[in-house]
Amino acid sequence: MEININAKYSRYADILPFVTDESRKELIAKVIEQRNPYTLTLADFFACVKGDFSCVVKDVDQPTTADVLWVENFVTFIEEFAAVLKRLSVPQTAEQKQAQKNCLPVDWQEGMLVFARKYFGLHNFADAEKITIGDFLIAKKDDYNTAIFERNLHKIQTQKLKQK
Repeated sequence: MEININAKYSRYADILPFVTDESRKELIAKVIEQRNPYTLTLADFFACVKGDFSCVVKDVDQPTTADVLWVENFVTFIEEFAAVLKRLSVPQTAEQKQAQKNCLPVDWQEGMLVFARKYFGLHNFADAEKITIGDFLIAKKDDYNTAIFERNLHKIQTQKLKQK
């Protein structure tokens, strides 16, 4: 049976729980082709994390199969996104940890907005909320590579100075 992801969910609600994992992955891949979560703005991403999917699901009372699959897959997306962000976090040195002791805590959403505002040279956080998840990740990768490069270069230069 062919499942039309753009049809109302109610048409396939009884069938979808029984589709194979492979078929579900194929359906989700089709959904992501239409609505890639990396195109979400930070504001829409934050809303989805809080359970407000109105930026993705246009008719909450009669969602499409794609809507339901997208929302179901959002948990997997968050797990993947968190793993990527973790890999792109530069480990702090002992000195940095010590210097950070009296800083106020920043939650993850604030941290993302502060980073986006700073990296993209924006004037306010409302503009930062318009950055897409994809652009945010590219910026994080660039920032990570720059920080690691500078740290390694500093180590190399320090070693050269010690050898003289």
